[in-house]
Amino acid sequence: MNSFQNTGWDTRAFGSPLWILLSGAAALIIGLSACSKTADTQALQAEARQLTTRMDSLSCALNRLEDSTRELWDAVNATLDENLPASMPPIERKNMLAVRNTQLIEMFMNYDSLDESVHRLVREAGLKDEAIAQQVISTKRNLEAQELLFAAFLEKAAGMEAQELKKIEQNFELARKAANCGE
Repeated sequence: MNSFQNTGWDTRAFGSPLWILLSGAAALIIGLSACSKTADTQALQAEARQLTTRMDSLSCALNRLEDSTRELWDAVNATLDENLPASMPPIERKNMLAVRNTQLIEMFMNYDSLDESVHRLVREAGLKDEAIAQQVISTKRNLEAQELLFAAFLEKAAGMEAQELKKIEQNFELARKAANCGE
């Protein structure tokens, strides 16, 4: 397991448990709200757009980080595969190539027989993976902060008329569907 996978929940577009919970809360508030207008609809719509845009951006950043770490270890494992001795038992070879962690790769007995350039590649990959993991942690903290802001936004929006909330929900759903991270 690589450092990225040790950081928590699935990052694919809006896959976080809190995001799913907030989406459900938004739908619930919209469904239950029939209160009189207490806030400026346009301002709340702008705030909703800003929050969803920021959350989409952070979610896409997490996706890119996950892709980066996967590509990093795929390249390392391809190089390992090319350089492992032909005499290496197939199960040990398979196990070594499944590992995406410098310290664990270094524990295999055949690791010592590999060229220094492969050792350097594995060590550098470990350092890059650690840096990516730190970025993941930071991005997740930022996303969680945005999710808390969104929860506070939902509380503010609860006093709006149902029709106004429906417009915000429609914009919110459009933004979620558009969040494909440039794919």
